[in-house]
Amino acid sequence: MPVIINETEIVVEPPPAPAPSMPTAALPGAQVTPEEIMRVVQRQSDRVARVWAD
Repeated sequence: MPVIINETEIVVEPPPAPAPSMPTAALPGAQVTPEEIMRVVQRQSDRVARVWAD
């Protein structure tokens, strides 16, 4: 819905759909690779280190 402010038309557009920041969830019964597990463990370790540093 446009709004007119001091004779300037302002049109608000809906925000774009957010891009998924995480890979899609694995399907039930799908195999998890060792690389995926190592990535999760490394990410968790990095988070713990950041929290510990504060």
